[in-house]
Amino acid sequence: MPDVAEQPRKHGRSMVGFYIAAGVVAVLVSLGPWLWAPAKIWYYERQVRVMSHPEMSFGELANEGSTIREQRTVAADELVAIGPMASDAVARLLAYSPGSLVSVAEAVGRQKAKWAVPILVEACRKETRIYCGTMIIGAVSEATGRRFPLPVTTNALRVEERRVEMFLAWWEGEGMAEYGGAPK
Repeated sequence: MPDVAEQPRKHGRSMVGFYIAAGVVAVLVSLGPWLWAPAKIWYYERQVRVMSHPEMSFGELANEGSTIREQRTVAADELVAIGPMASDAVARLLAYSPGSLVSVAEAVGRQKAKWAVPILVEACRKETRIYCGTMIIGAVSEATGRRFPLPVTTNALRVEERRVEMFLAWWEGEGMAEYGGAPK
């Protein structure tokens, strides 16, 4: 019988695979929390976009299926709940389509997300459709607790135009100082 010292050594598996796997786990553990919020923002923004048709008008929104509207609302609520980190996504969705504007503006109002008020004001400035201005003013009203009165006039279209003008004047006068100035 050969001597133990003379027996050939068995070659075990290399430890390189183990070290690579341990390194990957360490990177994921250390970077995971840092990457989680941007991944959620991307996901919820994508969900709202997928369920919003850019060609759809405000009139067509009323005939939209309730399941799609509910899913878009849930995604918008989740996005707004992330907080100020989601401000760029919120701004993009406000400009994307009427469906995304309605869902995101309502989410801001429901959650009293005061951080989004400057973003809503900027969207109101850029928006040409009167109904959008009304939606945005309603969301800012809910988020801030401030009521914006309806102007007195006999022309219905002029009422909405004047209301947007008064809202933007409020923003320039006192809103900007109270809610953080212009968005990024």
